Amino acid sequence: MMRKTFLIICMIVFANYANNILAGNGDKAWISERFALQIINKKSLQSEQIFPIEGFEIHDGRLYILTYGGEMQPVTTKETEEGMLISNFQHTINLSSWPKYQIEKYGKSKVYYQYVGDKIKVEIKTGDHTEHLFFTSDVYGSRFRNLLEFKGWLLDFLLPTIKR
Repeated sequence: MMRKTFLIICMIVFANYANNILAGNGDKAWISERFALQIINKKSLQSEQIFPIEGFEIHDGRLYILTYGGEMQPVTTKETEEGMLISNFQHTINLSSWPKYQIEKYGKSKVYYQYVGDKIKVEIKTGDHTEHLFFTSDVYGSRFRNLLEFKGWLLDFLLPTIKR
């Protein structure tokens, strides 16, 4: 069982590595704060913590978005009265990875972002409901240039310590 788990983790890391190569080496990365803290503090990953956005990266001054099961895409924005709208968000969601009701929900949502210190605050507006998510670039003083490095660092918290 442990070998299968390790193999699956390696496949995920390799797929993300290949995806990161397409976008470049990265200048700075942000990952879901609640996702990272759940792994660090609870040593687990529960599916309700997963949101279609995995993280953000900056490459050569341009912001990119990575969605779960998707590919790194440049963020296309539109300035509105409410803030910076991610106008291509619906096109970055991997339609084969999400239930139809979630695709419809996020397809109808308006997604805004703003920089708040070292974090990116994402606001998802679905009708009258608004959800706020934070993506951090700094976890316990560690900063990362791309999401692959970030996820590799977090992986250490999920793997059991080897006793010799």
